[in-house]
Amino acid sequence: MGNIITFYSYKGGVGRSMALANAGVILAQWGYRVLLIDFDLEAPGLENFFSSMLELSEIQTTPGVVDFICEYIDSTQFNPERWKEDRIEIRLPRTTGKLDLWLAGKKDQDYFKRVRRLDLPEFYSANNGGAFIEELRTKLKEEYDFVLVDSRTGHTEIGGLCTVQIPDMIVLLFTATEQAFQGGLDIITRASGARQKMPFDRVYVPTVPVPSRLDSKAEFRLSQQWLDRFARELDDIFAGWLPRLVNPRTLLDLIKLPHISFFSYGEALPVLEQGTTDPGGLAYAYETLTGLLARNLQEVESLLASRDDYIRKAARTERPRHSKESAAKIFISYAHNDKKWLDMLLKHLRPLARARGFLIWDDRSVGPGEEWREQISAALSEAEVAVLLVSPDYLASDFVLNEEMPIIFKAAQEQGLRIGWIAVEPSLYEVSEIAHFQSRNDPLRPLALLSPSQRAKAFVKISRRIAEIAGRSY
Repeated sequence: MGNIITFYSYKGGVGRSMALANAGVILAQWGYRVLLIDFDLEAPGLENFFSSMLELSEIQTTPGVVDFICEYIDSTQFNPERWKEDRIEIRLPRTTGKLDLWLAGKKDQDYFKRVRRLDLPEFYSANNGGAFIEELRTKLKEEYDFVLVDSRTGHTEIGGLCTVQIPDMIVLLFTATEQAFQGGLDIITRASGARQKMPFDRVYVPTVPVPSRLDSKAEFRLSQQWLDRFARELDDIFAGWLPRLVNPRTLLDLIKLPHISFFSYGEALPVLEQGTTDPGGLAYAYETLTGLLARNLQEVESLLASRDDYIRKAARTERPRHSKESAAKIFISYAHNDKKWLDMLLKHLRPLARARGFLIWDDRSVGPGEEWREQISAALSEAEVAVLLVSPDYLASDFVLNEEMPIIFKAAQEQGLRIGWIAVEPSLYEVSEIAHFQSRNDPLRPLALLSPSQRAKAFVKISRRIAEIAGRSY
């Protein structure tokens, strides 16, 4: 299943929609299936970035998000698949992937009447809106590799929907002003709190903070001061997904969006007009950010070590994709002393595996007399994700360190294998190579320290996320 990424900014004028449009183009050029959704219902216009590739008459008459929701509210015989009829295909040059656009709504004289009658609290309470959005979310993720959502600015109900229930990830854009920065941080904090109260299970939603429109050439010293401040005050946001060995300040330097006055006029696509080869260009910055999103925030330290290699791996269009007749595989690595944790994980994963056609592999699959190294390599060559059960026993294992981990890391580098780890017991994970990868639970609250009910809930969330990642190529 794919990822839904909300692009949010507290203030307008930060280049949010422009960043989203360019990221969508890059992802499609890299061979992904991409949908752009204009959820900025009160100030729509995402289609303007693609005006030369679209028919104006089609844009004016095509229904969109607000029409779809209003039809659901009004109809007793609602077709949940009808949103597919409203998608507009954007034909990009030299593109191996797919780029579609779902408009905010039909641009007739009654558009803003429909927007004003969309009362979200009533939609949720009287129309079972939460379940409706959850079903839509699942269908979008099944259809696309990436769904990029352009959210309303400020503190609004629509913005809340886009930052609380819809996303798997949030890109927070802000300029070097108090309102834009502090307002954005406040919304992310509120969204995190609201997410804990939802009746739907949702794993941790990481936020990627992106400083925008920084003029590092004309105001170098001032821009560096702001970047230093951003790095300090974003520590809590980075702590959830950035490896501890990566300096947040260094990453901000890589993903910041520079101010290029030429692209301040009109709706432009620098990735098409300028290309991505100029390190000082805006398109180059968009490509760096998009690479981070495409790789699901994994192996960030390799982005700092070699940005171009990192981008090449993100853009690898020949990555293997499973057909519906072929089962995705989940590879589990663990220390034998941690078998009880393996059994607990399998108890939650197996129902999902049966329902979605996954295979689960651990070293108990190696038969007597078989070459274990060949079996591990073969299993990893077919796996979508490797899950590591991390404990003191795991980190102390010579077999894991010298035999199994090198094969796993090689598969990640050469085949795009996704690595996620689970902190099952307190350990010194931060001094190991495991710290370079994203954990699937809070490493400061490993499973062993949770109550039985908390542990069961954690396993459910972890298992669902693992299954989502494994099924992403379908």
